[in-house]
Amino acid sequence: MKKVLIESKTCRKCKEVEKYLDQHPVPDITILNASEDEGRDFAIQYKVKAAPTLLLLDEDGSEVERYVSDGEIINYFEEH
Repeated sequence: MKKVLIESKTCRKCKEVEKYLDQHPVPDITILNASEDEGRDFAIQYKVKAAPTLLLLDEDGSEVERYVSDGEIINYFEEH
């Protein structure tokens, strides 16, 4: 399962997720900034409307699960 985190550098809730990840590293996660080309294109492709958003993708790139907001994302990481 591929984990992709979409964030924004000006987002307060994104900073909370970044702080959590600094203290609890997650292997095999891709972090994309929605303000940069790759992140913006990815966010458009997967219809991401808010930051932070964590997408779990299968091997074909199809969305399996989506978590939006710092609380949901941190809870996911703590449970898995």
